[in-house]
Amino acid sequence: MRNLDELTATAKEVFTTAPGWPKMTLRGGNAIDDYRESPPFDHALDHPSDEYLERYHWGVGYLDPESWRFYLPILIEYSLRNRREGSSMVIDATLNSLRPPDTTPPKFSSLTQQQEMIIKEFLDIIAFDEESSFKEEAMQVIEEYWCPEAIYRPKTEQVVDGKPPEAPQPPR
Repeated sequence: MRNLDELTATAKEVFTTAPGWPKMTLRGGNAIDDYRESPPFDHALDHPSDEYLERYHWGVGYLDPESWRFYLPILIEYSLRNRREGSSMVIDATLNSLRPPDTTPPKFSSLTQQQEMIIKEFLDIIAFDEESSFKEEAMQVIEEYWCPEAIYRPKTEQVVDGKPPEAPQPPR
């Protein structure tokens, strides 16, 4: 397993696909959560600092797959640095974004194998670090989708014509 600095550097590298900003910002997602119109990207207001993440964490659930992949390395880095803090709505939002059911359009199937490995390493640290305050939540996320034979992940042997069957959906 990589050290935390290597993991965050690799996450930034493998999730960065193109320069620029996502279609949906966390601030925009947060506005939608408040039943407001999503504002356009603004360089001054949408810089993803810790304060930005803490203020607009409700926006994570509204990100399209491309925007989610843009923010994921930033959320991973924040979560690793703050995993021992006791509680964090940012870490809760990050972990919830990794839980099934997948979105439409799908986020999880848009990941590369290398991106999936980063997510698994991240979850292992959050779940198994002795001092992590998010062990139970991370273990649940792993069991639901990110481990071999996960509860809600389509089984690879069920793939037909290159398409997996729909994964079972968790109860709502």
